[in-house]
Amino acid sequence: MSAPRGGDTGSDDRRPRRRLRQPAQETGERILLGPDNGLLVPALQEAAERGETVSVAEIAWRPETLSMSFHGRDLFVPAAVRALTGRPLATRPLEPSALVGWADPPDPARVIYIDGFGNAMTG
Repeated sequence: MSAPRGGDTGSDDRRPRRRLRQPAQETGERILLGPDNGLLVPALQEAAERGETVSVAEIAWRPETLSMSFHGRDLFVPAAVRALTGRPLATRPLEPSALVGWADPPDPARVIYIDGFGNAMTG
């Protein structure tokens, strides 16, 4: 990935603990880092609708220590620093359509997931 002019990270730990892909998504001059749980799909789709080039890749780089629950702290922030400072960030290409939620129509009134604590997430 090239060093973008700006970036955002996102993490949503309300999903059950399972191994999620860790995509790095580039839209024009921005990079978006977050879990493959649908969190960043609306931003990517809007960028694509505006005609921006959207590329998606799984973050293959891993820090020395990575907890199972704090990827925002342990993976996404260090990966963002690497990307924004032009340091290498190993990635594997992904098709945007392979992301969780890409094919789901936006419907904020529909509950799409209820976690183990009873929190309802709408789509």
